[in-house]
Amino acid sequence: MKAKVAILVYVLLVLDKSFCITNSLKDKINELKNKAKDKFDDLTKKKIKQWEFEYGDKLSYPNGDEDKLDAITFLWAEYEMCTKSLVKTLTRSECLPSIGMNIYKGGVVHLPCNICASPEDIDTIDWMYSKTIDNPSFTLYEDKDNTVEESDGDLIIYRTQDEDAGLYYCTLGDSRGNMIFLEVIDDTSNISLVKPLSSHGPYPQLNQRLTISGLTLITTWNEWSDCSRCDHVGRRRRYGARYLRMLNYTSGSQNNGDLTEATDYVHLDEHITKLFEAFPNGIPYQATYLPKYLRSNEATAKSSNEIMIGLCKVPCKNNVIFEVKSQDGRIIEKANNSAREYSLLQGTPPQPPPPTRDIIFVERLQKIILSCPGTTLRDIPVQWKIGTLDVIPWDIDKRSGGRVYVTPLDQLVIESVRYTDTNLYSCWEEDELAGSIKLEIWQGSEFHWSQHVVLMATLLTVAVLLRVAINVLRNKKRKIGLL
Repeated sequence: MKAKVAILVYVLLVLDKSFCITNSLKDKINELKNKAKDKFDDLTKKKIKQWEFEYGDKLSYPNGDEDKLDAITFLWAEYEMCTKSLVKTLTRSECLPSIGMNIYKGGVVHLPCNICASPEDIDTIDWMYSKTIDNPSFTLYEDKDNTVEESDGDLIIYRTQDEDAGLYYCTLGDSRGNMIFLEVIDDTSNISLVKPLSSHGPYPQLNQRLTISGLTLITTWNEWSDCSRCDHVGRRRRYGARYLRMLNYTSGSQNNGDLTEATDYVHLDEHITKLFEAFPNGIPYQATYLPKYLRSNEATAKSSNEIMIGLCKVPCKNNVIFEVKSQDGRIIEKANNSAREYSLLQGTPPQPPPPTRDIIFVERLQKIILSCPGTTLRDIPVQWKIGTLDVIPWDIDKRSGGRVYVTPLDQLVIESVRYTDTNLYSCWEEDELAGSIKLEIWQGSEFHWSQHVVLMATLLTVAVLLRVAINVLRNKKRKIGLL
């Protein structure tokens, strides 16, 4: 494992110096400050007419238009602030900090693209991806049905699958964002259900300092999902990932619970220290690139990632109406976008992927876990239906005596399937169908036995027919010989 960590550190800090920034960015900031001072100092004093622009100067485009000059000034000032804040996040090696992330299979993950876009940039943001970590080979990331790239360049992956794990970073021209290590958790047995402090518990874990010098276990929470229903009490959820973080590299806001002190410290070696330097906000506590003695430590072994479930009630959104008016103000066309009605003048609206359909065969009395096979590209709890009946989690658990229940990860579990469980199971995100599963039950041993009988009978029939055909051909040859 030490060798694996050493290789990872080598890849992060030596091979890929494009993520390490020396004085070039700082020089760029100073250049921007001087440029802004030279060109825009008098703008706030409204002395635009005193400026003398050379012909062809990009900044002379608005000429004497104060509003346009104000807009340009704001964009350049915003760009300068962005680059300054980016410099503050650099590690001791003056590299962009790497980001370690994990998400349970089927969850929603938000990959940030921390790039400062210059007002002069005309390039688009692209994402690069490598499936492997130890020996990365990056290719242009191709959009999938379960991904959305937001206007600011961030990449959101819905219904995350095993094949989404790997290395990511975004690019804009020559600029690059943070390296992101994404791992997908297939085994969800180590994800605990917790509730907000306003509820009756169980409550989230507290931060805990390890007996290993400088390391602390912390929980980082993502934003709350959308409410599962509107105008009625519904459910919402958030994911809490457990991280190991070195105290000396604390940055950002975290869950600052009570900190358990330790007195017997074990010091980290140089490779591990450099690894945590590359990940100042922490590393997922069960990441495969962490050494085994950190993952199997008593404190980390007792930790877990968490799902928090909370109740919510939000009003339904009002209808969004698109209107087309004539020159004299008369409305000549209306389109209710909320009802998925659009005007031809709006262009092609974004389309969610079509509902995913699946069929599953399962042996009677076996356990089956159903996960929603599709997504409507929303971060929202799933509502299950069996046939046309809504599944109410607490009600179906009670009525089935615990045989059928819904997990905090929105999986529908049947502990011991029966013939009566044969049905169509559909998953909905609010009022939109995300996917459906046709469940078929069969008697395993009897089915296998009948299969073998049918196979043997088929082979016997083919053998008899082949024998008859051979005999017929022989008889024909004898008759021809007699002639």
